[in-house]
Amino acid sequence: MTTETKEQITIPITGMTCASCVSHVSNALVEAPGVEEATVNLATEKATVRLEASAAGLAELVDAVKDAGYGVGTEKVTLAIGGMTCASCVGHVESALKSVDGVTSASVNLATDRANVEYIPGTAGITDFRHAVEDAGYSVISKLSDDDDEAATPKEVSILKWKFLFSLAVAGAIMAMMTISAVGDWLPFRMDYLLLALATPVQLWAGKQFYVGAWGALKHRTSNMNTLRVPRWPTSTARRPPSSMTRPSSRGRRPRPISTPRRQSSA
Repeated sequence: MTTETKEQITIPITGMTCASCVSHVSNALVEAPGVEEATVNLATEKATVRLEASAAGLAELVDAVKDAGYGVGTEKVTLAIGGMTCASCVGHVESALKSVDGVTSASVNLATDRANVEYIPGTAGITDFRHAVEDAGYSVISKLSDDDDEAATPKEVSILKWKFLFSLAVAGAIMAMMTISAVGDWLPFRMDYLLLALATPVQLWAGKQFYVGAWGALKHRTSNMNTLRVPRWPTSTARRPPSSMTRPSSRGRRPRPISTPRRQSSA
């Protein structure tokens, strides 16, 4: 004996005005594949649908309501997105948000780091959006209200400020130690270990967002600007620039100085 898993979805309905509308919406939902029962409440303007878990999805139910001549109520939310650096990031975040069941539309603005999401209330929420965005390798910093401007949030500015000051202080210390050669003589170990200890927090804390974004792109088998920022081992070797005062000489001959023709003065 097998037990079928049942699922219940509540959908807000718009456009109903009488009991006849309730009947039309109810019949339209029941005709969707896999729907066992549909209860429509005119007072609350909501439809509760009971269906099999493997049956019709939310998109099919929304299409059934629209085909009957009614609409589905939606809400809009603006999210502050962190970690975006290029147009490819915009596409990744939009795809992640649109993949959430219940989202009808999603648009992302790279210049303001904002995402406008339209969704059906009761079927999706901020938690679902956050998980989808983080799985793509980015972050949802906060939910913005209509009164919020498109500037960075105070918390975001404070974090970036401390990261900048910390990185600047560490960079100054490293440059000073590399300039003063006597520092290496005072240490009981190689100075490379001290430089590594100072640079590691900058990479793992101040540059954390770059690694998170690169890892999210790697999981989706794609690339973005974060993958370019991940440090790589240097492979180039320093070469001494050729002298500009000598000509290339053949084998066994000493270089000759470049002679500049003298300018004859006119009498």
